[in-house]
Amino acid sequence: MIGSKRVLSFAAVLLATSFAGQAFGQSTQTTYTFASVTGIQYGTTNSITGVFANDTAATTITIPGGFQDSCANLVLAMISSPGTYTLTIVTLNPPAPLSPSFLTCRLDRNP
Repeated sequence: MIGSKRVLSFAAVLLATSFAGQAFGQSTQTTYTFASVTGIQYGTTNSITGVFANDTAATTITIPGGFQDSCANLVLAMISSPGTYTLTIVTLNPPAPLSPSFLTCRLDRNP
């Protein structure tokens, strides 16, 4: 009798952890690569508007906090210096209920 209670308890724990793993899932990364930037907004929401590489229409995306601290100088260089650049922004998207977070940005001058 005691053995069967342990088996049932163990089965319940396995089942619960299996559902928890599926419910919370894994974090993913999203990479945004802009061929041009036409607007930036900092405030309660941070957003960047521009044309993605290999696209023709402008798109606005929301960037998690930390972007302005890490990428401000790169974006200013892209906007103020003549030339063509590619701006790449990477965000981490954890499973709900956690919020996305900013990871990295990179500015490359195109030949």
